[in-house]
Amino acid sequence: MIREIRGFPLLAGVRGSTPADLEALEDILLSVSRLALELEDEIEEMDINPLFVHSAGKGAVVADVLITRSG
Repeated sequence: MIREIRGFPLLAGVRGSTPADLEALEDILLSVSRLALELEDEIEEMDINPLFVHSAGKGAVVADVLITRSG
């Protein structure tokens, strides 16, 4: 699914730039998905911004996240 986003060419390394660490990005997205499923009755919304994806093999990091609890 990552490859389907409009901005994927930027992650893939356009014009000779280094490709992003797509495996690290995938790990973060899967972890967030699992969290959302496990706590689906407790989380009203979640905002991750920014999420930095470094070059291949260098990882990715969520710099800030806001989670609003239900109720």
